[in-house]
Amino acid sequence: MNTFQLVCFLTAAEHLNFTKAAEVLHVTQPAVGQQIHSLENELGVKLFTRTTRSVKLTREGKRFISDANQIVSISERAKKRFASTSTDEIEHLAIGCEGFPFMYQMMGVLENLKEKRPGIHPELQIIPFQHIYRMLDEGKLDAVVVFQTPAAAKASIYYLELQKIPMKMIYANSHALARRQEVSIEELRQEPLALFEPPKIFSNAVQLQAKLMEDRDVSDLHFCSSAEAITVLVSSG
Repeated sequence: MNTFQLVCFLTAAEHLNFTKAAEVLHVTQPAVGQQIHSLENELGVKLFTRTTRSVKLTREGKRFISDANQIVSISERAKKRFASTSTDEIEHLAIGCEGFPFMYQMMGVLENLKEKRPGIHPELQIIPFQHIYRMLDEGKLDAVVVFQTPAAAKASIYYLELQKIPMKMIYANSHALARRQEVSIEELRQEPLALFEPPKIFSNAVQLQAKLMEDRDVSDLHFCSSAEAITVLVSSG
């Protein structure tokens, strides 16, 4: 049994005319008759009764319509599913992220994208901040996931806010401030600090970081290129 046999059967059942079914399917009338005859032999039942003047469905033919429709429908769905991911139709989407935390923000976005555009294959890459906008401008990346920065304020870049992320301080578990819910800037100014490198800092934190750096001994300030680097430095004491 194959889907063409089933399509021939269903088309003939719809029109109750083998010649008309052949016209719809763009094949010859004998071809339709042969496919249906092979199907009847495989099933072991007669699906039609034919005379020189009419074609009628048998009781078994009427009952088989539902099964035939289901099989053809399943076959078509399978073809579409695999066709949507064929090599010719795959769309690669290069997405640059500053670090792993940004990748986590993409999980929900990618799930929605997969449902709406199953042919798209996202490629996530960790890209240093100092290169990420250049690669976007050069077309090496299709999109980037970063903190909103002055560098993003370009007419050529479309900006979409995914999520608001509050600023937080990171302490070692043993630090005296670790259990505090709130900490003042003056208290922080008394502590050695791990900060983002100036090119890495996002716009909302520029003023805060500037206040923390005022009149500080350079030896108390440690500049890092990523949140992961800050976490490792703080954890090590």
